[in-house]
Amino acid sequence: MILVLVLGGTMVGLGIWQIQRGFEKAELLARYRAADSQTPRELTAGGWAEAGVIERALARGHFDADRQLLLDNQSHDHIPGYRVWTPLILVHGGIVVV
Repeated sequence: MILVLVLGGTMVGLGIWQIQRGFEKAELLARYRAADSQTPRELTAGGWAEAGVIERALARGHFDADRQLLLDNQSHDHIPGYRVWTPLILVHGGIVVV
C-alpha cells in the first residue's frame, strides 16, 4: 500500500513537471518566432549578445580555412562523421567561429 502511494505521488509530480516543461517550451518557441520577424543585427568586433536574448544576426566576412578545425568521431542521426569549426573573419574586425 505504501509503495502504491509513493509511486502515485511520484507519477503526479512527474506529470506536473512535464506540464511546466511544456509551458517553458511554448514560451521559448514564441521568443524564437518574435526574433524571426526582427531585423538582423550586424556582428562587429567587440559586440556581445545579451544573455538569454534571442536575436537574428548578420555576419559579413571571409572564412579562414587555414585555421579550420575538424573534430573527428562525431555522429548525427547515428551516422559517424566530423564537426567542422571554421573562423569567420569579420569585415569590420573580429572573429566568429561557425
